[in-house]
Amino acid sequence: MTESAPIFAGLGPPFQIDPAAIAACTTADDFTSLSFELYKEVGKMATVSANCYIGTAGDPHVMPRNQAICAGLLIRIAKFMIAIVVLTATQESREVAMALMRCIMDTVVTIRFLILRNDPVLYDEFVRRGLSPEGELFDIVQRNIAARGGEILPIERRLLKTINSLVEASGLTIADVPRKHRDWGGSLRNRLIALGIKDTYVGSQRMPSHAIHGTWVDLLTQHLEQTETGFRLKNDFSRIDSRVLFPQSMAVLQAASEYLTGFFSTRLGDLEQLFQRVDSLADRIETVSKAYETWIQTQRES
Repeated sequence: MTESAPIFAGLGPPFQIDPAAIAACTTADDFTSLSFELYKEVGKMATVSANCYIGTAGDPHVMPRNQAICAGLLIRIAKFMIAIVVLTATQESREVAMALMRCIMDTVVTIRFLILRNDPVLYDEFVRRGLSPEGELFDIVQRNIAARGGEILPIERRLLKTINSLVEASGLTIADVPRKHRDWGGSLRNRLIALGIKDTYVGSQRMPSHAIHGTWVDLLTQHLEQTETGFRLKNDFSRIDSRVLFPQSMAVLQAASEYLTGFFSTRLGDLEQLFQRVDSLADRIETVSKAYETWIQTQRES
C-alpha cells in the first residue's frame, strides 16, 4: 500500500457532532451547515479510499486495470462532490446540484456492482460497452471520408486519432468495439436488484432524472411557479438543504467501504483506522439526519 501518513493526514480531523452542536440548530440553515461539513468529509473519504492500493511490480503508483476502474470511479465521485461543495457554498444551486447528484448515484451503483460480481468478464464488458459511441462515430467518419473519395478533413483526422488512442489504451482494436448500444451488465434496474436495493430505483434514479433531462416535473418544481392564470418563471436558484446531501453521503460511504473490502484482504493497521473513520462518519451523518427530521416534524406541528 502507498505510504499512509500523507494520505490519512489529508482527511483532517473528524467534524465533531455532539449534543451541543445539535441543540444549537434552530433553523434549517443551521442543520445544512452541519450537513455541509459532513458532506465535505465524505468527499475526502472517497478520495483517500481510492488512493489506497498495492502498486504493480516495479511501480508502486500503478494499479491493475480492474482496480483502477473502481478507484477511478471513486475519484469521479470525489470530483463531482467537490463541485457540489462549491455550489452549496453559494446556498443557491439546488437545480444544478441535483443533476450532479444523479451522476454520483449512478457511479456508486457501478462501483458496488463491479465489486459484488468480481468477474473479469464483466469488467471487460464495462470497457467495451463504454467505447460504443466512439465506435459508432468512427464508422460515421469513415463513411464520410469514403464519400469524398478518401479526402480526410483535419477535424476527422483529430477525431480518428482520439478514438484510436482510447481503443489502444483499452487493449482493444476498433473491430472489438460493439456499435449498437446495450447497457453493460444488464440494465441499471438489474444492477440494483443484484445489490438488493431494487426499491431505490425510483427515488435514487428515476426521480433525479428530472434534473438531468429537464422534464415537466423539473420545470414545475424548479423553474416555474403556478399562478391562477398560468405560470411565471423562477429565475432565482433554489437552496440546498440537508435532505439533499444526506442520502448521497451515505451511499458514497458504502461504495468506499466496499471498495476497500473488495480489494484488500486485511483490515489491519492504517486500513482498519480508515474503516473506523467510515463508520464514525456514517454515525455522525445519521445523528444529524435524525435530529433534522425531528426538527422538521416539530416545525410542522407548531
